[in-house]
Amino acid sequence: MKAGRVVLLIGVGIIAVLVLTVSVWVIPRAAADTSPIASPEGAVGSLLTFTIANILFGLAMLGAAFFIKGDVTGILVLAGIGALLFGLWMLDGAFSFLNHGPSMQTVTSVMFACVLADWVAGLLAFIGAVLVSRSRKREISAA
Repeated sequence: MKAGRVVLLIGVGIIAVLVLTVSVWVIPRAAADTSPIASPEGAVGSLLTFTIANILFGLAMLGAAFFIKGDVTGILVLAGIGALLFGLWMLDGAFSFLNHGPSMQTVTSVMFACVLADWVAGLLAFIGAVLVSRSRKREISAA
C-alpha cells in the first residue's frame, strides 16, 4: 500500500502544481489576449473547466490514497482517463494559442507543459491503481 500511496501522492502534487499554474498564470494572460482572433471569454471558461476537473481528479486520487477503504481501482482508472482526456483538451487549446502572436508564446509553452503534467498524473493514477489493488490483494490473502 505504501508504494501505491506514494505514487498517488506524487500525482496529486503534480495536479496541484498544474491547477495553481493554470489558475494563477495562464488564465490571467488568456483573459488579456489582444490577438485579433482571440476569444478570451471562451478561453477563460475552458481553462476554468479544466482547472475544476483537475481538482476533482486530484481529490479522487487523494481519497483513494487515504480515505477510501474499499476497492479504489475504478475510481483511479476514471481519474486517469479523465486526466488524459482533459490533457488532450488542453493540447487543443495550446495549439490554438500558437496563432495568437509572439505575446502569447510563453502561454503556449506553459500550456504544453501543463498537458505533459496532466498526462503524467493520469499515468500515475493508472500505476497507483495497479499498486494499490496488488497490495490490497496481499492484505486479504494474508488475513
